[in-house]
Amino acid sequence: MPRLPTEVWSAICTTFDDDNYNVIAHHRRKTDIYNLSLVSHEVRHAALGVMWKTLGFGSSAPDILERLSLSLCEEQSRNPTGRARFIRVIRVFFDADFGVDEPSAGGTLGIVHYFRSRFEQPEQPTCFLALTRILRLLSSNQLQKLHVWLGESYHTIHGRQSSNLADLFFYTLALNVKNIQLEPCSMYTAAILDQMPDSVRSLSLLSYTDNTADNSTIKAHSPKNLGRITSLPNLRDIELKDLSGPNLSDQFIHGLRSWRNLQTLKLHRSCFGDDVTDAIAGCCPAMKTLEIVADVSEEEPEGYPSEAPFLRIIDGCPLLERLVLGSIGSLTDVFLAHCASRARGLCVLEIKGSPMTGAGVVDVSGWKELQVLVIESSALYDWRLRETRKSMDTAFIKLVREQCTMLKHRQIGEQIVPHYFYR
Repeated sequence: MPRLPTEVWSAICTTFDDDNYNVIAHHRRKTDIYNLSLVSHEVRHAALGVMWKTLGFGSSAPDILERLSLSLCEEQSRNPTGRARFIRVIRVFFDADFGVDEPSAGGTLGIVHYFRSRFEQPEQPTCFLALTRILRLLSSNQLQKLHVWLGESYHTIHGRQSSNLADLFFYTLALNVKNIQLEPCSMYTAAILDQMPDSVRSLSLLSYTDNTADNSTIKAHSPKNLGRITSLPNLRDIELKDLSGPNLSDQFIHGLRSWRNLQTLKLHRSCFGDDVTDAIAGCCPAMKTLEIVADVSEEEPEGYPSEAPFLRIIDGCPLLERLVLGSIGSLTDVFLAHCASRARGLCVLEIKGSPMTGAGVVDVSGWKELQVLVIESSALYDWRLRETRKSMDTAFIKLVREQCTMLKHRQIGEQIVPHYFYR
C-alpha cells in the first residue's frame, strides 16, 4: 500500500462519518470505517477519529459503559494519547425499561424503584461512576455536543426522582459543552433546564406529538418555564419544537431580548404569535437563519399570526440568509413583494402553505444572492388552502427567471425548474 500523508487518510476516513452511528455501533455492526481501521497502523490512526467521535449509550446497560470506561482508563495509563481524546459527542438514552427486562414490580412504582436502584443508591451508581471516569479523561473543551434523549418512563417520575437523575448526570455531562439537544422536553425536565451551563452556544429543545387512532393529536405537556435558558450569555442558535404554553411565549421574548447575538432560530409549532415575531424583528439584528412553522388547527383560524410582523422581520434582520416559513396563512403577495425588494442577503427562501401567487411583484432586486426559491401552497401544510389554491403568476415566474441569476433551484407552485434550465 502506498504511503500517504496523514491528512489524506484523515480526509478519506471523514467521508465515512455517519451521525447515526456511535463507537459501540461501529464495533458491533462492523461498519466500513471499522474495517478500514484494520488495514494498517496509519489508516487506523485516522479511522479512530471517526469511530470514536460519538459515544452513545443507554442508561439501562451500565455493564457496557463500565467495561468501556475501565478499558479507556487502562489505555490512558499506558498511552496518554489514547482513544478517549477523539470523543466529541455524547448521546445518552435515559429509560428504565430500554433494552432490559421489565421491572419486577408493576406500573409506575416498579419504574421508580428501578431508577432508584440504578441511579440513586449512593453505594453503587454504576452508570454515573463509569461516565465520570470517561469524562476525567477528556480535556476541558473537548466535548462539543451532548444529546440527551429521555425515554417515556422518565416522564412518569415526579419530584425528587427526576431532579436527582438530572443532578447526577446532566450537570456533569453538560459542563463546558457548547451544543446541547434535549428531547423530549416536557414539564418533568425543569431540573435539567435550570442546569444549562453558560457555555451553551447551540440549544435544541424538542417535544413531541402523537396521532391517535381517530387522527386526533396529543401533545406532550410543555415545561412551565424555560429555566435559566433565557439568560444564557453565549447562545447563538436555538430550536424549539412542539413547545407551547401560556407563559412560554413571554419568557421566550425575554430571552430574545437578552440573546443579542442570536444567529439561528427555529420555531416549529412553538411559542408563536405576533408578540414573538415582533420581538424577533426588534431584537435579532444578527439573525442569519430563521425557520417558523406554525401550528394552526382547523378549529382555530384566528390562530394565524398577522402579516405585519413578518414585514418588519425582513427590515429588522438585514443579515438574514435563510428564511423558511410554513403554514402561515396570513402571508400574501404583499409580503412576497416586500421580501423580493428588500431581503438583499437572502440565499434560501421557502414559503409553504401560504396563499400567494406573486401577482403584482415587479421588483426582485433584493434577490440578487438568492440560490433556492420554493413557494408552495400545499395541502401538506394546511389542507384548508386546497380550496383557495391558485396558479402562480406567469409574469412573476418570468421575472424571477430573468433577474435572479444566482438561482440553482426554483419551485414555484407545482413547477420545479432545476438549475441547468437557466441560461
